[in-house]
Amino acid sequence: MKPIPLLPLAPRPFEDELISSWQGRVATRYALGIDDIDTWLHLNGSVSEDRDFDPALENPRRWARACRIRSDVVEKLALSRHAAPLGYVLRSQWCGICPACLEDDRLNDRDQYLRRTWSRGEIVACTVHRLRLRYFCPACFAGRSFRFEYRDGLAELICSGCLAAVSRAPPAPPERRHAELLIATMKAINDAEEGRGQTTLARFKEAIRFLWTASANTGRPEIDLFGVECPFGRTSIPVTEDAPMTGLSVTWRCSTLLTIAQMLDIGNARSDLGLPNEWLTWAFKRFGGSGAPDRIPPERPKAERREKQPPRRSDADYLRLATAAIKDPRWNKLSTLAPRNRSKAISRLARELLSPSEGQTETPHP
Repeated sequence: MKPIPLLPLAPRPFEDELISSWQGRVATRYALGIDDIDTWLHLNGSVSEDRDFDPALENPRRWARACRIRSDVVEKLALSRHAAPLGYVLRSQWCGICPACLEDDRLNDRDQYLRRTWSRGEIVACTVHRLRLRYFCPACFAGRSFRFEYRDGLAELICSGCLAAVSRAPPAPPERRHAELLIATMKAINDAEEGRGQTTLARFKEAIRFLWTASANTGRPEIDLFGVECPFGRTSIPVTEDAPMTGLSVTWRCSTLLTIAQMLDIGNARSDLGLPNEWLTWAFKRFGGSGAPDRIPPERPKAERREKQPPRRSDADYLRLATAAIKDPRWNKLSTLAPRNRSKAISRLARELLSPSEGQTETPHP
C-alpha cells in the first residue's frame, strides 16, 4: 500500500477562509508555493486549477489527508457552497483585502488569512473597520499580487514584488473616501437578498446589467460614460454578462456601486455625489421597461474624457521638494539599483515627500 505523505506543520483553516489562503499558509511554513505542495501530493494542474469556487474533490481531500484534517472541514470552504447575491469574483487579483483585519490577525498572534466575504462581487469595503478594501501594495504600488511568507512564527501577507508587508501601512485617505456610502449600498444589497429593504435584488441586478450593457451609440458600457468615480482609461464589457460584478476589478466594482447608489438614491448618495445624469435616468427606465415610450428623450450629453489634473505648485514648493529629495540618504543609492528597482524607489521617495501636503492624493489604478 502506498504511504500517505504527511505535513508535520499544518495549521487548521479558519471557518471563513478561502481554500487557497489556507493552502498558502500551509505551504509557506516549508518556504514553498502551493504548486510545490501540489506536485509533492501528485496533483496535476487540471485538478488544482480551481481552488476556491468548486475545486475537484481530489485536491482538498489530498491536502486535508496530508494535514491530518477531516476532508469535509476543507471541502465546506468551497465558495460554491455559500450563497452570494451578485456572485463571486472570478480572479483572486480582482479581490481586495482589509489591512486592518490582517493587522488584527497579526496583533492577536495568529496567521493572517483571506476572508471568504472579500471574494463576493458586491464587497468592496470592510464593514468592521469602515474602510475600502486595499487592492495594491502601499510600498511599490504594484497591483494586487500578494502571497504569504512565514515571519516571526506567523504567516503574513506580503507583496510578491517588493516583499513589503501589505497590512502594516496605515489606511490612506482615499481608502476612507465614500466608504460609508459603499457600505450602505452593500447593506442594501444584502437586505434585498433577504427580502428586506425598499429595493429588490432583481432591481439591483437590473441596474448593474444596464450599466454594463453596451451603448447603442458608442458600443461602450454606460458606466464608462457617466459612472461615478470611474478609473482612468476605457473599459470593456465583462465576459460575464449575466453577472458583471464577477468579472470586474475592485475599482470598477466601487464605481458600479456608487453609480447605483446615486441612481437608486441610497443613503446620502445624491447629497454627496449630486443628482444622476438626466439621460442616464431616462435610459435606465427604458432599459427596465418602465419609461414612457412617447416621451421625448433628453439630449444625451457628450462624455467627458476622464483626465487626472494634478494641482499646480509654486516654484518655491518645487524647489523645496527637490531639495528634500536630494538630501534624503536614499537618493545617493538610486544609481546602484537596477532600473526597475530604481523606478520603485523613486516612486516611494516621491510619495513620502508628497504625502504630508497631499492628504487627498488619489491611489493608483491598476
